[in-house]
Amino acid sequence: LGSLTPRQMQVAELVSDGLSNNEIAEVLSLSEFTVKKYVSRIFEATGLKNRASLAACVLRRGRRPTV
Repeated sequence: LGSLTPRQMQVAELVSDGLSNNEIAEVLSLSEFTVKKYVSRIFEATGLKNRASLAACVLRRGRRPTV
């Protein structure tokens, strides 16, 4: 996860909280399409395949303070 941008990490943390793309979009004032792109790029950057594995990775790594 170290290669993620701060915004990608923020999205990853919200995924680990169990939020849907729509819910993340509302929290971050983004479109659902933009969140979907962020999640896709996070999977590409990390090699992870699904939201559950991303959430586990975020939780193992420890959360950063949110801005």
